[in-house]
Amino acid sequence: MLSEINLVFTYAKSCGIKNSLDLGSFKTSDKKEAIKTISEGEYFTLKKYLSDNIDLTKAGILLLAETGIKAGELCALKKCDINFEKRTLHIENTVQRLQTEGGRTEVIITRLNGGNAVRDIPLSEELCELLTPLYESLYDDSFILTGTTKNTEVRALSYRMKNCLAQCGLDKNISFNILRDSYLVRSVDSGIGLSVIAALMGYSSPEQVQERYETS
Repeated sequence: MLSEINLVFTYAKSCGIKNSLDLGSFKTSDKKEAIKTISEGEYFTLKKYLSDNIDLTKAGILLLAETGIKAGELCALKKCDINFEKRTLHIENTVQRLQTEGGRTEVIITRLNGGNAVRDIPLSEELCELLTPLYESLYDDSFILTGTTKNTEVRALSYRMKNCLAQCGLDKNISFNILRDSYLVRSVDSGIGLSVIAALMGYSSPEQVQERYETS
């Protein structure tokens, strides 16, 4: 953020606009906070609960845990984004809650951009066999979390996941980011190349994956 602000003021100075803000007064910490992940046992418990009690919500959470996509990306997914023949998942959009000019907030769907953001992710045969019966009756433009043309948002999905966690006896504080980071750590530990992981998870470079992994 400081880098972006500095660019703005540098450009302003080149336009002859003076400012008295000293960015040197802002201090940042070089200490990196360790990421949180779930254990192999917790992951097995969650996966079994979701699979045994499958519905649209639980299928979505399982899809997130198995692919490392972001919650906003999951909320924007439609049936047409899943190719069961090729066993691939196409990620192109995300759901965001943004503040409007009137001070209120609005949930919108925006297209991803930059780096590996728009991507295709391979799905396992096991996951496809589980999801196919659930999604086969949906229209192509139906959102997979609702089964209709109206999408849900991350906040609502978060409440539902907390209920799932309570049902299978896991910590309610396990978040979507924790599931995503757990996927990253499992992928690196299994020997998948950093460049491949970056492409699958939407990171712009393998270095970002390495940096994230080193804080685990």
